[in-house]
Amino acid sequence: MGLPFLEWVLTVKDFALANPEWSLAIVTATGGGVAGFWRWLTTRNPATEIPPSVDPSFPFEVVKPHSRNALRVLMGSAQAEDDPLADFNIPYQPRRSDFSVRQQLEGLLDVHRWLLILGRTGLGKTREAAELASRLNNEGWTVLKLKNHELLTVPTHFPAKMLGQQPRLLFFLDNLNQAMSLSNVEANDSQPDKLPSALKQPLQERLKETIEFFEQNCGSDRVKVVATARNETVSEKPGLPSEWDKLKIEAYPKFWRSFHHHELQEPAPKAIVDVLAQTTQNANLSSHPEDFDLIARCNDGTFRNVVENLEIAKNRRQTVALANYKQSLTGTWQSRYRAAVARDKCSKAIYDAIDLLRQCDVELHDFTVLATAAVLSGKTKIWQVWPRWKLRKSLEQLNGSERILQPRDGQIEGKGYAIDSNDYFSRVEQLLVSLSKKHPDALVNSLYGFISAAISARRYPQALSPANRLVHLLPKSDTAWFNKAFLLSALGRYEAAIAAYDQALTIKPDLHEALNNKGVALAALGRYEEAIAAYDQALTIKPDLH
Repeated sequence: MGLPFLEWVLTVKDFALANPEWSLAIVTATGGGVAGFWRWLTTRNPATEIPPSVDPSFPFEVVKPHSRNALRVLMGSAQAEDDPLADFNIPYQPRRSDFSVRQQLEGLLDVHRWLLILGRTGLGKTREAAELASRLNNEGWTVLKLKNHELLTVPTHFPAKMLGQQPRLLFFLDNLNQAMSLSNVEANDSQPDKLPSALKQPLQERLKETIEFFEQNCGSDRVKVVATARNETVSEKPGLPSEWDKLKIEAYPKFWRSFHHHELQEPAPKAIVDVLAQTTQNANLSSHPEDFDLIARCNDGTFRNVVENLEIAKNRRQTVALANYKQSLTGTWQSRYRAAVARDKCSKAIYDAIDLLRQCDVELHDFTVLATAAVLSGKTKIWQVWPRWKLRKSLEQLNGSERILQPRDGQIEGKGYAIDSNDYFSRVEQLLVSLSKKHPDALVNSLYGFISAAISARRYPQALSPANRLVHLLPKSDTAWFNKAFLLSALGRYEAAIAAYDQALTIKPDLHEALNNKGVALAALGRYEEAIAAYDQALTIKPDLH
């Protein structure tokens, strides 16, 4: 029996997108009739286009007032809307019986306007913040969820077309540990130019300046901020910063003092019992309700562990009972990884692909993970269609059983080792540029992320092609032109860098970083009078920057 025809078509399509040099040969060999079908297959874009009112370079996802799916968007879940174990479908539970945490958070946000919800992983920080934001959204607030920190710069004008006139804005900043960690890039003397603004200026400062810009335009009483962060002070891995250290509280006191810090309490046993009772019923899971009290008392104090146990019970067709219940997530990810690889050897390539893409700050889509897994396992030749089909099936199974495209804290690390991204920057660059031609809207954030990761690793040549691709997709983005200019200068191509800086300045004339860097490039060419003029312009805009 051969492969089902549709699976074969999709597999060959994946191969063509990852290996465009083979496409012409296939078309030539198969004739004009197939050629027409091939053109349709490899050029059609089933992805939903971004509406004209949405700017793909805008670093926030806009949730308009009274949005029906606000909770789902804010929790960032790609799970099916009718999945009873989807994060946004798990019944919300008051975590305390003696007072309402929900009302407490609402009161704190009303008084302080900037609220930071802190706690260890799994406590439900995102759910509490998303519930709070969703309620405000129902009351007429527009929610701005940070989606791409690399793209975040202070706006030059208020985006009234996107947000309306005098809106009420709630900034939603989830999991700041990860965003701060990815944005921590230290400059050094060996760099031939200033880093792009999205890398040079810490995220803490850019967030504060951006939110203050909106406060000035809307009025401070019409802007609120709710954020979440982990507060573990012990590192999960020796030699790496703890989750608390990633925030750099002491280094950026102005930003962190803007928030009221609130430590989220563990859920009471009754809240765990109620989650178990309602969710097992909604998901039609076999259970021993008489065990729920005992389970709640031995649980590790997190909602996350409850949900993971329910998913294990669903996937393994087990009864939710004390005998089957894992009391803590510690060790769970390692055992689940080993079990996945034992069932299907292709799982290893999927896990490794996700590990590599996260290090390169590339978003996890099925097509990015599949293409990367194929590279890691060496399955990129036309005669290896069958193994590529197996990778696709493995990804589908892992996403169904493990939600692998939305990994939870520690899940990918459970494999016990890390891929060395330095060995694969060139391959990821080629895949990303190729895939962005098929999925341009979906990969804008990933292009920015990869550029940042490559610059952080001083891999300037590998960042240039994605930068060129970005300015093609976003010709009116000053940040895209700035990044390209920086890379050209870093590679010694000063004339081209100056032209790119000029493009950025055409879009944003007060971009003093571009004027300063243009001066550096002009000086490198010996054009000192022009360099002085560029420095003078920068100083006119920013006289206090030495």
